[in-house]
Amino acid sequence: MRNFSYVKIKDTDELLQRLNERNGRIWAGGTDFMLKLKHNMTRPGIVFDISCVKELCNISSDGDYMRIGSCVKLAEIVNSKLIKDWAPLLVMFAGNIGSMEVRNVGTIGGNICASRANCGVCFLPGCRAMTGDRSTRPCRNAAYADMLLPLKAYGASVVIKSNAGERHVLIKDFFKGDGGIDLNVNEVLTEVLLQGMCKGHFGMAELRQPLKMGFPYISVIARRRSDSYDLTIGGSTKKIYSFQNVCRNNINSLCGEIEFVGTLKLSEGYRKKALPSVMQEAIDRAGQE
Repeated sequence: MRNFSYVKIKDTDELLQRLNERNGRIWAGGTDFMLKLKHNMTRPGIVFDISCVKELCNISSDGDYMRIGSCVKLAEIVNSKLIKDWAPLLVMFAGNIGSMEVRNVGTIGGNICASRANCGVCFLPGCRAMTGDRSTRPCRNAAYADMLLPLKAYGASVVIKSNAGERHVLIKDFFKGDGGIDLNVNEVLTEVLLQGMCKGHFGMAELRQPLKMGFPYISVIARRRSDSYDLTIGGSTKKIYSFQNVCRNNINSLCGEIEFVGTLKLSEGYRKKALPSVMQEAIDRAGQE
């Protein structure tokens, strides 16, 4: 491992002032960062630890908006009554991420900014994506970060700050189809913003192997309208798909539009055959009172 300096940040003002120092990198929970550091995928001169910045660790609501600081731990989301009341899908998805140990340190901001989850499928030491090979980034087997799907389904946005000011970006625009994110090197994501309680009938279903600490091959969120459904589909897909006003009887016609990335365990043919069942399960759950 290369040598680097370490600084514990007190507030966002200090972070923004120092962010461009010596190829600086941000540390929040470290679950993704440590893997990249270990495998020489990032080479920081200085690491800024923001895990104890109070303004980034709060969950609050003013009646119109719910704000989740970017350093809020996944375990805190799972145990938050406020989030469960406002946006229960966030609790469900956060509870499926990794192990209890991972959720105790991993953050919502880190999960979003990672864009794609570390695969963990093959455990092969020769994985090009985890050995600094810039031609394979991210790993072609990687699934989209778990929290992106419910946040996109809820129409959430993120707050991004820099020395030039503050901007709000919808999750659907923050996340780019190529796995990139709309975040510049001189900016920091400070909070996730949800407007109004995420009311409506939502249901989710996943094909995950194994069920606990497993890889999300297919993730589907359905929102019931009066006589149709809005669907958000991700997992080991080439992008996160959104469909509006889908009739229950027409879900098979959508399958041809979904493209999957390669994986080592479940073939693309298997996933395509399983997709209608997962979609139907999410729709059934969204239809429950």
